Amino acid sequence: FRTWFGEFKSIDGTYHKSKLLEPFLSKRIYAFTKIRLEMVTIVASTDFQNKRSIAKANQAIYKGASAYYDKSISTSANYEKNGCTA
Repeated sequence: FRTWFGEFKSIDGTYHKSKLLEPFLSKRIYAFTKIRLEMVTIVASTDFQNKRSIAKANQAIYKGASAYYDKSISTSANYEKNGCTA
């Protein structure tokens, strides 16, 4: 008899916890969807695509120069310090 009531309390407690979490979860899903849509808008913009292309080109130049000089070339001061004048 006592066991049955214990099980009922457990089921009842779980049900109430899920009902309490329901509004929080729905807001979280809504926020995630809103953020995702905003990110898609930003990534699809031409301004972002141009910046991305420039960054990729700079990275390729940096990698090529690093391979050629066998050093990092982050600044022109570093360039001259290493004796690699352009």
